[in-house]
Amino acid sequence: METYNADAQVGESSACATALMCGVKANFETVGLDAKARFENCASTYASRVPSLLTWAQQEGKATGVVTNTRLTHATPAALFAHAASRYWEDDGKVPSSSRRVCKDIARQLVEDEPGRSVNNKVTLRVRVKERSVLTRLMALQGRTETRLDLRRY
Repeated sequence: METYNADAQVGESSACATALMCGVKANFETVGLDAKARFENCASTYASRVPSLLTWAQQEGKATGVVTNTRLTHATPAALFAHAASRYWEDDGKVPSSSRRVCKDIARQLVEDEPGRSVNNKVTLRVRVKERSVLTRLMALQGRTETRLDLRRY
């Protein structure tokens, strides 16, 4: 499989992860969208969303999870569950104010939208200090106030 970007000679992680996990070429710095999407153009996301391995597995009734040594909202793991015109829209503070009403940030998509909402494990093994705000936001969206490690064998 070729994972170079649709609009750039040199690939970067969000578009390459979209190619690997969704099976379609993507534009530079977009996540979970096909080549019709435009970077930082919120309106272009609606006609460009593509399903991922998580979507297909969940449709077959399989348990799903995401294992990463980086933030769940980082571009590479986000390609499994998010559709964003910018890989940098990890939390609402990074989404332009003009787009916040119609485009959800990556963290909200993980918690509120499919396939992220149906992921069986939402455990991050390492939380860096700068990432605590994203983790706190995810927990608040789930109505949680304390962290709990819940490991299950699937």
